[in-house]
Amino acid sequence: MRILSTIIFIIMLLVNLNAQIENVDDLFSEFSNDECPGTSVLVSINGQIVFEKSYGFANLEEKKRVETKTNFRLASVTKQFTAASILILIQKELLKLDTKLTDIFEEFPDYGKKITIKNLLNHTSGLIDYEDLIPDTATIQVKDADVLLMMYQQSSTYFEPGNQFKYSNTGYALLALIVERISGQKFAQFLSENIFQPLEMNSTVAHEEGISIVENRAYGYSRADSGWARKDQSITSAVLGDGGIYSNVEDLFKWDQSHYTNKILSDEIRNEAMTRAVL
Repeated sequence: MRILSTIIFIIMLLVNLNAQIENVDDLFSEFSNDECPGTSVLVSINGQIVFEKSYGFANLEEKKRVETKTNFRLASVTKQFTAASILILIQKELLKLDTKLTDIFEEFPDYGKKITIKNLLNHTSGLIDYEDLIPDTATIQVKDADVLLMMYQQSSTYFEPGNQFKYSNTGYALLALIVERISGQKFAQFLSENIFQPLEMNSTVAHEEGISIVENRAYGYSRADSGWARKDQSITSAVLGDGGIYSNVEDLFKWDQSHYTNKILSDEIRNEAMTRAVL
């Protein structure tokens, strides 16, 4: 009787799981038509992939469909890799959470004396949004180093650092430059050697125009009167620290699973990263 009850329970779990998977599939079914930019979906439970499927097109002009190995620009999902890079340097005792901006960039204006690495990581720095400082007439893409120069021209922050929360792309552009300054490596190289290669994220890259190539990539589109118009790059797309990584769902699964091990970050550092900040 116990064996029968166990079998029935397992069957009920499988039926429930299949129903949930069907719900996931239904959510993305609108991307399945023949004229739509696409996406990839991967669902895992307890480290096991239970659903993996792609929808729509990576390249509408060439009618190239999305696959699970198709690389997408991660945009702000990049920030977690930038944060992890900083934590690796802290783990190596090359940096501290209370290190000030002016300790790293000696030429930084005085307002940087109050801004710490921790403020940059948890969006409490109050730094001015660099996007708001870009002239409307600008045509050349902004890079991380340009963001630093913009901050040199400022004299204050939105608020006293550490007293408020304000999402900051500026902070993560500066964090990428801090990784370069402390490690002596280009940010893209540091990411590759310290995160992507150890985790065998072989398709993932911090893209630099003219330096690296994103293989098998999807392109961005926006709605247009005639259907879809390619809108793949913007004036800020070349900034690496806040949004320049390309990856796919299979590589991101490897990244997710690394958080349950000490392969990249120790328990102590991970716990610090997951601790809520108090204003």
